[in-house]
Amino acid sequence: EPLSLAENYRTRPEILDLVNRVFKELFGASHEALIPKRNFVLKKEHCVEWIAVPPEERTLDASRVIEARTIASRIRQMVDSGFLVEGRGGPRPVRWRDFAILVRKTTASRFYEKELEAFSIPYFVNKGRGFFEKIEVADLINFLRVLENPSEDLPMAAVLRSPLVQLSDDALYWLTKKRFSSAPETTLAAALSRHTEITEIAEDDHRRIGEFLPLLNRLRQQKDRRKLSELLHTIVDETAYEAKALTRPDGRQASANIWKLIELASEVEDKNIRGISDLILYLKSVSNSSETEAEARIMGEEEDVLRILTVHAAKGLEFPCVVLADLGAQNASPGRPPFLCSISEGVGARVKDPEDLQTCEDASYSAILEEYKKKEAEEMDRLLYVAMTRPKEHLILSGGGSRMQFLELALTQGETSFYRVPVVLRRPSRPDEASCLADRLPGQAAGPLLERLEQQIAPVTKKYEALEDLTV
Repeated sequence: EPLSLAENYRTRPEILDLVNRVFKELFGASHEALIPKRNFVLKKEHCVEWIAVPPEERTLDASRVIEARTIASRIRQMVDSGFLVEGRGGPRPVRWRDFAILVRKTTASRFYEKELEAFSIPYFVNKGRGFFEKIEVADLINFLRVLENPSEDLPMAAVLRSPLVQLSDDALYWLTKKRFSSAPETTLAAALSRHTEITEIAEDDHRRIGEFLPLLNRLRQQKDRRKLSELLHTIVDETAYEAKALTRPDGRQASANIWKLIELASEVEDKNIRGISDLILYLKSVSNSSETEAEARIMGEEEDVLRILTVHAAKGLEFPCVVLADLGAQNASPGRPPFLCSISEGVGARVKDPEDLQTCEDASYSAILEEYKKKEAEEMDRLLYVAMTRPKEHLILSGGGSRMQFLELALTQGETSFYRVPVVLRRPSRPDEASCLADRLPGQAAGPLLERLEQQIAPVTKKYEALEDLTV
């Protein structure tokens, strides 16, 4: 006899009312209504919130940016206003660790991470990815590429504009103009070596170039005799790159990523990978692999940080406040290989007609493809059920598209009251501390900025240890 799991001791009745309404529609008679059994203190605030991304946004990525910004703004507002949740001794102000943002895939988490950083919200990503996409990692890899081949204009331009050199846009423009006004084979590096001839370049930019070129030339002479990790260490030290990175809102994470890259370079040396070109090829193969490298782990889930995780990873967990994000994401369309097979339909083929070269599918292939799509839709419904039953007290639904329209209809027709969160189109203004500080490092004191820098450095003075990093 099937065991009934209808009694729910986790979630507020207002949220369960919505869950029952949604899944009675999706699952039909197979859905067993959840019965709230836990006694909650009555609250004035809504238990369900709604973030609808404007339909005029033309791309999914543009919608995700606005959605992530609104989510971060709302979470910041809830914490700052002392939003109450139930604790063991009664109501208490909500904390960062009470929040979880659930997404289908962590590949979409970069949008939310960026906005959380902009609103100074500490977070932890379960099975996070995107290490090689981080700007600090890309900057250092580009510097290595310049050491190996200075004639590559794109990495050279990237290094010049990065905090490694911090050349202005105007200076880069005049260098590029000099490069194209000379012989066709002239490179940006060649124009750089004659920068003193370009009178339009500002004095500060001439100074930066004058500091960069000796370092570049010296490391190019040493690159075949020194370890890759030592080269990276020298680059970071002599450009004060870590200090500049620490002035960013995500400075601690950036610093940890810098040290993780140095540690990875040291590890590949133990695999008999020698030389910059071999390292770049190795890192490229790793970044393109299915097992995407995660960022260095600097925070654990036991700390007071918001968590970002997939719905699959959230199975069996519960959180006071859950944000179900990216509901506008579409199902990944099944691939179209030449053959498909299933127990019910056998083998189906998809081939080109030799006469008109048009691709056609036989009846079995079409039936199997529809079968795959149906299974994917059913899996999406099951994941939605898991996600909507994770919160204890507060649920924020966010996204756009047909799935959100369906959920909105369920909300408006039910008894659950909800709050429509105003969409946030712009981030809060923030001074560009890195650019303000760049000219002062390591020279004259920068007042409050250096005080903040010292505070940021303090937690990460310990050297990065690979054995303590569970993502390596």
